[in-house]
Amino acid sequence: MFQVLALAGASALLTATARRLRGSGSWTDGIFALLLLNPGHAQNLIWSFQICFVLVPVLLACSMAASAGVDRLPSQRRLLAIGGPLLLGPLCSASGVILGLVGGAWLLLLAVRPRPVDGAGDDPPEGRAWGGRERLTAAGLGAANWAMVALYLYGYHPHPTHPKPAPLPGLLQTLAEMVGIAFGAGGRWHAAWTTPLTLLLTAGTLSAAVAWWWRSPAHRVAAEALMASAAAAAGLVAIVSWGRSGFGTGIGFAERYAVLSACLICWACLAWCRLPWRRLGRSVQVLAIVAALALYPDNLVIGRDLAYERRADLQALVQDARDGMPLEAMVSRHLAGVYPAPGFFRQSLPMLRAQRLGPFSRAHDEAVLRRRFPGVTAPLVEVRDGDVPVQAGFARGQQGLVVHADGDLVFDVRPGPPRRLSASFGVVTRSVLAAGAPLDPQYDGTGFLVTFRPDDGEPAVLMRRVLDPVRNREDRALVPFDVALPGSGGTLVLSTRAGAPGSEANRSSDWGLWTEIRLD
Repeated sequence: MFQVLALAGASALLTATARRLRGSGSWTDGIFALLLLNPGHAQNLIWSFQICFVLVPVLLACSMAASAGVDRLPSQRRLLAIGGPLLLGPLCSASGVILGLVGGAWLLLLAVRPRPVDGAGDDPPEGRAWGGRERLTAAGLGAANWAMVALYLYGYHPHPTHPKPAPLPGLLQTLAEMVGIAFGAGGRWHAAWTTPLTLLLTAGTLSAAVAWWWRSPAHRVAAEALMASAAAAAGLVAIVSWGRSGFGTGIGFAERYAVLSACLICWACLAWCRLPWRRLGRSVQVLAIVAALALYPDNLVIGRDLAYERRADLQALVQDARDGMPLEAMVSRHLAGVYPAPGFFRQSLPMLRAQRLGPFSRAHDEAVLRRRFPGVTAPLVEVRDGDVPVQAGFARGQQGLVVHADGDLVFDVRPGPPRRLSASFGVVTRSVLAAGAPLDPQYDGTGFLVTFRPDDGEPAVLMRRVLDPVRNREDRALVPFDVALPGSGGTLVLSTRAGAPGSEANRSSDWGLWTEIRLD
């Protein structure tokens, strides 16, 4: 959910910036949402680890939107809007290092730039000319960006399981693959035209920015801001291509990299809202959105297939968690489909189980059963029907749950201080007696069993009792009990069984009532 909101916010910011620069909105501004929110990003949107690949382009989009509005020398507020997001780049991942390098270089160059002869900068505070405070801000932000990069690289060592980057031919191959998915992961099937088109749009827009810088000295700072954003977007694709090139051919087509490559087209479309050649810019934006729309069906197929596959993997994980599969077995079975890092997966499962999150959450089940049985206050998370479905009922003036053999009531017990279980149980006497006479001559009693199944370890029987109200009048009353529970998490199972061992076939009259169930 966070990734969706972050990318939606970035696309909204770029759309609003394009409208402000152009002076009016346009249908072509939908390109930003098509690039950043298309279904081909499903892996980034539903895999929590991909937050690092989402935050970096979001930060770049924020800085890009601020730098696109530069006119002459920027104000202190705009400098903070440009440099602040870049400062956070190295905190996200190695790919964010390039943001700090490029942003820091441009801000430091801006700090030592001579002041234009024609006066004030962009929206100068209090009407002052661009002076000491703005230069100090630019220098401070530039130095801070480079300091963040230095801190990231200090003591850096490559990932032990990642191969070394490939030589130049392999790097160029991976780079071409990443460029080919700038319009979405579906571009891997159409790289013959998506790669040249992305290169054409990016290089053409950069050439226009250079021409603007050359022909209009009054707007050189604005042109430099656009070029710095282009360098950050291109550097982002290049550094990831270099780092992943050792994995071999095809790695650049991975769906999770598409959101990084999309920054190239986002930059080109936004830059043409600032460049002076509006008709040419309109053509570029139309071409970009047509290409994005053409690839949308393929992106949709990628997102749909991945979502279905992911749902099946997670449903299997949840089922194994509910079946009590040992954690080590769950890691071995679901490593490929759920999370690729065995160490982190093995470490996170016990934490999720302790907090009843993810595959171990039973909140939905508890809410459903609470509506079904509103009189039960204990956390009932599962009902296993016997020969007859479990139902709410009365017996001897007490309301409770009527459970036929071999039925179970399953309650969730979270880890924490030792607790106690108190309840009452008994036989529904009208099922075995009529006017004091037995209804079934073969009836041999009804069994009641309380079992605690810890998250780790063997099940423990906390209470076992057989009641025979036909032969023992004392067994016709409800039997209260109170037992201590261990401090570990697990499940508590209250079961109704046939009374005598070996009498499972004769259980038509084994109706049990569980009432006043409390976990304190």
